[in-house]
Amino acid sequence: MIRGLDNFVKRLGSDVRVQDFIAHRIQGSGGPGGSDSSHWKDSLLHFGPHSARCRDALAYLTSLLSNTLTDWNLIYALLTNRLIALDKNPGICPIGIGETLRRIMCKTICLVTRDNVEEVCGSDQLCAGTQCAIEGAVHAMNDLFDENE
Repeated sequence: MIRGLDNFVKRLGSDVRVQDFIAHRIQGSGGPGGSDSSHWKDSLLHFGPHSARCRDALAYLTSLLSNTLTDWNLIYALLTNRLIALDKNPGICPIGIGETLRRIMCKTICLVTRDNVEEVCGSDQLCAGTQCAIEGAVHAMNDLFDENE
């Protein structure tokens, strides 16, 4: 188990720095549910005790999804994407727009576990702190899988 995740709910619910950091880092339009980043920012920060309850519920859900196997039927709506097509000459590139809530949860997990991941992975980390390194990470993982076969 990653150190610190047992305190995850308490940390997100009470640490104002984490809340502000996540709320201010999320941007963009809404996914299939229609709630955009400004809606979630308002909901999580600007309604006093109601926002605190919403943050606690979100922290609990994030912790639950991070640490347990969850039935697909329970999280189907959260993982749904809206597909759009981008015209890339030549051809078309499909892009999936996910729920803003899912992006908030993912950024929170990255923020909370970043130090642990850097410590555990050391020099083998694939793209921690590097912009646009996803393609290199995919190639590195493919090479590792090919070596093990």
